[in-house]
Amino acid sequence: MVLPRDAEEKRTIEAILKALKIKYVRQKPTLEELEARLLPKQREVWLGLKTAIQEVKEGKAYDGSLDDLLNELENENNAVATVR
Repeated sequence: MVLPRDAEEKRTIEAILKALKIKYVRQKPTLEELEARLLPKQREVWLGLKTAIQEVKEGKAYDGSLDDLLNELENENNAVATVR
């Protein structure tokens, strides 16, 4: 399996295979393969999103309004700023 990093690398690999007359099948990468290619910060964001989606599916999502959530986050940020 070859996972090119960008479109240029993909075209190069396809051209080489075509020149060598090697048949290949394009295949979409699996979720696990895509996750393995994430950088550490990207993985952190992705895992947060997966957790949030799972919580929504399980009915554990935040039940307040958007304004309530924003006020809560602002209060947390102010508390952290005060501690520093």
